[in-house]
Amino acid sequence: MLGRVLRPLWRILDGVYFASGAIAACFMVTILLLIVAQMVARWTGVALPGTTEFAGYAMAATSFFALCHALTRGAHIRVSIILN
Repeated sequence: MLGRVLRPLWRILDGVYFASGAIAACFMVTILLLIVAQMVARWTGVALPGTTEFAGYAMAATSFFALCHALTRGAHIRVSIILN
């Protein structure tokens, strides 16, 4: 009976978890683009100040947003150790 009552809430939370995984993927692509832009800037001799800091912020955001998505999928290493 409790599962029937909580099922709509679980669907909403699953959507939130999936959305956070998508946001984490966007931040991962941002890290890639920042690194490639920094490489191209060094090859051409152009200075791009702040790209290292922005990549660090994007890395922190990636780990934050990916955490709940990974935990619900059992992809986190500690979760898989407990389940096995």
